[in-house]
Amino acid sequence: MRKRHIIDPDLRPLTDAEREYVKKLGNPYAPLSIGLIVKQVKGLLISARAFEKECTRILRQYIPSAENGRLRPHHLAFIERNRVKSPSFRLRILELLREYDLSITLGLQAQFNRERTEFTNDKLLRIEQDANKAENT
Repeated sequence: MRKRHIIDPDLRPLTDAEREYVKKLGNPYAPLSIGLIVKQVKGLLISARAFEKECTRILRQYIPSAENGRLRPHHLAFIERNRVKSPSFRLRILELLREYDLSITLGLQAQFNRERTEFTNDKLLRIEQDANKAENT
């Protein structure tokens, strides 16, 4: 049995059957697709700064233009409270908050299609509660 050297840590050594298959293919790059190790992604993370920017962007869509996009105190409190949480928790909060992102709906002009109620403190607290439930399950 010959000694196998692993040049790339993302590639596993090929089995004898796989080597025979590669030989039949005649393609020198075939081992790259056959021996590729699929790494499981543990989850994406988001920095505190990116979290703050994305929350601000989404929440500003609900601020009347007369207020010049200035976030309300409960919006700022929501962002500040959650920017110090874990990166995975911040990501979960953003996933829930993105459900209210008006900019991703094609053909929607946000200045005319805001919700009837504003982004209240209660609604933001519910988002946090839902994120906590998801984190604990």
